[in-house]
Amino acid sequence: EKGKYIWNYDKYYYENKSNKAGMFIRQNLNNEKVKNNSIIIENDFLSNQNKYIHIHIKGAPQGSGQIAVFNKIIKDIAKTSEAIEKTAVILSDESLLLPILYAIPEDIKFNITMGYPLRYSLLNSFFEYLVKLYINYNPNKKQFLAVDFINILKHPYFLLINNENNNDSYEKVIEEIRKNNNVFLNEKYVNNFGNITKNLIVFDDNICSLNLLDTYKKFIEKLYKKFKNENNKYEINSFIEYYKIVEWLYNIIDKDKISLTYRELLYLFNQVVGNLRVNFEGTPLIGFQIMGIIESQNLNFENIIFLSSNEGFLPPTKMYNSYIPFSIRK
Repeated sequence: EKGKYIWNYDKYYYENKSNKAGMFIRQNLNNEKVKNNSIIIENDFLSNQNKYIHIHIKGAPQGSGQIAVFNKIIKDIAKTSEAIEKTAVILSDESLLLPILYAIPEDIKFNITMGYPLRYSLLNSFFEYLVKLYINYNPNKKQFLAVDFINILKHPYFLLINNENNNDSYEKVIEEIRKNNNVFLNEKYVNNFGNITKNLIVFDDNICSLNLLDTYKKFIEKLYKKFKNENNKYEINSFIEYYKIVEWLYNIIDKDKISLTYRELLYLFNQVVGNLRVNFEGTPLIGFQIMGIIESQNLNFENIIFLSSNEGFLPPTKMYNSYIPFSIRK
């Protein structure tokens, strides 16, 4: 016995021929093979029977603007406990997950049903800054590029470890570098900052990728202890997964005595991290849901907050490497 398709369409898309979203629906229904199957045409979307459907479009600049708008909306919804449990936040831009978590008030419960890509974590960006610092290092003159140095000084994790109670001093250093238009910074200048030299930056011609990974392992350990004391489970999950990658790569290079340039190390690291996600645990029956587009399929919610609903994210623009030129592929 052959299987049957059940086609479920809505009149809003089917009957309005000027609606381009219904073009393929109309083509399917005119297909002879489709006509032999069960066809269900409903009148749910934006119909007179469902006057409770309201769509509000809000413009917000960049991710920080969206987070601010989200915070206000979720507070309004949370005024009734029943409404908050029938709410979903859908992220087409996965990099907004951690900022969203920090923007949720402590008294509002939620559940996460999506993974967080490690490539978006602050640990990954800091590692890139650190490796690029040594990629552009001039061993003959013992100089670093000023822009690489500034990127490290401004990074939140660096400030957290080295400069908890004295943020102004590093701001003054950055201001001084920019005021003097310094392109390179020599050893004497950098050594004025003891914490930096001690923990991360070493003027040594013999430093290699293995030493750099070992330094970064110790840096992650310090961050882990700091956030564990604050009981920050979201950051801690990222630290654990990231530490595993650093240690795994360190052991391979050390065991097989592999010689990697800094560029090769960064490329290899990005290849590994690019496919990994951090999974969060939660309670699906309590509070509102945070999920990606794929996770939201075939689910119904009374309130939906859809972030990053703009070009580039919805639909996403992905470039795939191919030996076939675009002129032929199109």
